Amino acid sequence: MNFRAYEDETNKFRILVPEGWLGGTTETSNIKSITAFYPKEPSTSNVSIAITVSVQISPH
Repeated sequence: MNFRAYEDETNKFRILVPEGWLGGTTETSNIKSITAFYPKEPSTSNVSIAITVSVQISPH
């Protein structure tokens, strides 16, 4: 199986996904970014990456 690199410069990550897989990104109100990859043919396999916004809490 061959792989290709996907790089998200905004969220600072890189992942190798199988060649020929499709991909897309979206945003929601609770999640900063969702990136998903899946094969063209019907399958039970896929990869999803959710980027959430972290909140820094300062101790009192």
